[in-house]
Amino acid sequence: MNQYSNCIDEELIHLYKKTSSLISEKRAIRNSGIDSFSKQVIDDEISNHFNNVILMMKEISERDLPIASLIEGK
Repeated sequence: MNQYSNCIDEELIHLYKKTSSLISEKRAIRNSGIDSFSKQVIDDEISNHFNNVILMMKEISERDLPIASLIEGK
């Protein structure tokens, strides 16, 4: 693995940890007996976060993979 692959991996790990933490917090709030409107707001926040993560992952791969493949000669 080269340094570019390691950078991509580190960014993806950071996104995963952030997502995991956010979901745990939101689920705890959601399951604490709040009203259905608030539950929907939390569900929407989680969904929006996932959409943002997908966009960030796409940006990371589009930004770094072409460079890494050129350096590796692929």
